[in-house]
Amino acid sequence: MKRIALIAIAAMLFQSATFALGPEITGSWYNQNESGHGFSIEYGDAGNGTPLVAVYWYVYDKDGNPVFLTGTGYPDSTGVDITFSAHYGMKFGTFDPGTHQERDGGVARFTFQDDKNGTFEYFPSVWVTENFGHSHHQMSITKLFAVTHPNVEPHPPTGEPVSLPGVWSGRMIYDRRSTGVCHDGNVVFNVKTDSRGYDAVLTIAVDRDGGGLSVYSFPFEGERIINLYLAEKIALFNEYMDINLRFTDYGQADGIWSDRTVDCYGTWSFQKE
Repeated sequence: MKRIALIAIAAMLFQSATFALGPEITGSWYNQNESGHGFSIEYGDAGNGTPLVAVYWYVYDKDGNPVFLTGTGYPDSTGVDITFSAHYGMKFGTFDPGTHQERDGGVARFTFQDDKNGTFEYFPSVWVTENFGHSHHQMSITKLFAVTHPNVEPHPPTGEPVSLPGVWSGRMIYDRRSTGVCHDGNVVFNVKTDSRGYDAVLTIAVDRDGGGLSVYSFPFEGERIINLYLAEKIALFNEYMDINLRFTDYGQADGIWSDRTVDCYGTWSFQKE
């Protein structure tokens, strides 16, 4: 009996370890205990041969009104990080594109054990929290409905794994739909391992093109990077910046940011120096 149990466990581990993320994840996903909201997930091609995952989340706001978030991300070997956009404003019947609004919807991580089972973890943006009432949410998900999908060969990430501590540099690009006086800029931030063993960000220096240098310092020993995510609201000299960052094990980081003081928001990406 013990031998059979060990064989079964080994088979499960082997199956999980050998599952390659691909078009098999395309379909409808949900959590049975939270039936009523869920995801449409599509695995496809970004147009240049690079795999791309699109996610549509049909969910609700704090008052029970239906809302939806959409996002995309580039898959890795076990899952995909999705940057969401929140949509609102367009009225039924007129469908005027000029009334359609998009704001930062937060970030999420989808991890797949196989083509029928996975996990979902969501980190909402400040805008979504304030307007939709969303909060951090985590749950297991199962496939409800499968979609026949053309065969697309999965591409795991390439490159040598790196540790997070060190200096990261990159570029921030503001969304041209922002209403404030905004600037693109160069960004440098520092990561160290603190006394508790957590990787943490110490400072973020933003040198805006024509907008001056801002240095954001994190309290105590730094803001923890948990499960390769950093989501934080920081303030310095009455300037408020909401930041979301996601890291990979290959020296890359990207995410979204929002400077609420001047109503600017956009994306940024980094490489470890």
